[in-house]
Amino acid sequence: LQGTRPGPSEAYDFARGATIGLQPYDVDGNPSRQARIDRPLDFVMLSDHAEYLGTVSACSDPSSPAYDDEDCVDLREDPGAVFVSLNALTAVLPSNVAYPGLCGERDSVCIEAGIEVWSGVQDAAQAAYDQTASCTFTSFVGYEWSAGPGARNLHRNVIFKNARVPDLPASYFDAPYVEDLWESLRSECIDTGTGCDAFTIPHNSNLAGGLFFLDQQRDGSPIDTAYAQARNDMEPIIEIFQHKGASECLVSESDELCGFEVLPFSTLAATNLKLFAEPFQAEYLRSAFGEGMKHESTVGVNPFQHGIISSTDTHVSAPGLVEEDDFKGHGGAGQPNRDVFPEGFPDIAYLNPGGLAGVWAEENSRTAIFEAMRRKETWGTSGPRIVPRFFGGWDYPSDLCSSGQDLAEQGDALGVPMGGELPQAREGVSAPSFVVHARQDAEGAPLQRIQIIKGALVGGDY
Repeated sequence: LQGTRPGPSEAYDFARGATIGLQPYDVDGNPSRQARIDRPLDFVMLSDHAEYLGTVSACSDPSSPAYDDEDCVDLREDPGAVFVSLNALTAVLPSNVAYPGLCGERDSVCIEAGIEVWSGVQDAAQAAYDQTASCTFTSFVGYEWSAGPGARNLHRNVIFKNARVPDLPASYFDAPYVEDLWESLRSECIDTGTGCDAFTIPHNSNLAGGLFFLDQQRDGSPIDTAYAQARNDMEPIIEIFQHKGASECLVSESDELCGFEVLPFSTLAATNLKLFAEPFQAEYLRSAFGEGMKHESTVGVNPFQHGIISSTDTHVSAPGLVEEDDFKGHGGAGQPNRDVFPEGFPDIAYLNPGGLAGVWAEENSRTAIFEAMRRKETWGTSGPRIVPRFFGGWDYPSDLCSSGQDLAEQGDALGVPMGGELPQAREGVSAPSFVVHARQDAEGAPLQRIQIIKGALVGGDY
């Protein structure tokens, strides 16, 4: 609907260094632009929107019962208008959410077409995965759950540990609350005994109209221990930065670096329409981390104890295309460039090329990377390939960095790495020590500083 033609296989090729064509295309199908990543990626998860995997496929297949449906005809003849009308279905409130009418009785047309598309997604991921001893590239099967009640972004990316996955992704139409999504993943994957495993990654908490870290469950009741534990288990990491801005913090008088790439919009729809509005402080991570500690003090579990990643959020099949000096536009919440060659900025000026996720894993493989993300030994950048390490402990020697000993070995032996939880201090030790190391991008600017943010509850408040 945005004019993107490269599919999953081409996207994986792009991530490994190949050139792809970008819209707009001419009448002969030739792209007017091309893109190539400056350096290949180590791993990728492609996460297309689950809600329309079957819809677009059915409308493009002349043998499908839905092909001649009025909405399908409009989809082929006026994709811009249908992009708006279809996405409006993901903005319906959970109590009324439903598949498009063209999907037929029991939504079977779209479900059956979606199973076929999902199978192709799996095949492409498996073909791209380097399972040799070289471990040059890892691909993950995944998708995006696109809940947007009232056009407020609650999207999650779902990542699977291996090739054992459900027959069809659970979309917003199937699972209208995030608790429904988690329950579906448990019943269709985690608890099946087949080796299937998965978790969900909150997809930029900004643009949610204040809903992302709401202190209530789907039935309106307050967060309790069971919900907090479920969210803690199912969402170990969160996206702090991507194409649609940063979700760390708003402007702060006490921190001049706060407010980096904050969008002046409150919802996903407002971003598309460029309707300026004050963002909600509560949906930014520094605030959410404090709220999580407050919940822990009352229910015993922190529901928002996330590790950090960043992502591209490209909608042009170009994972990792984060170069600022040759930004092609990502088309996710901005200009699709479907029919007209972009002049000036190729996207809404408030958006950016997105970021990258980093992990500390034993090897470049699905299992090792998945488990690194689950234990939150992760970081995110706004594009530069900066490599940080962080350890916390009670007994680090003051000369650890200059001692000549292996930093990671000593960091793990005497404490915990990024994402870890410190055990209780032994008697007589009152404060932890931290070991921080960061390496600049080999092709980037020198690092200016390392900033550590401390959050604490004082008198029950953050």
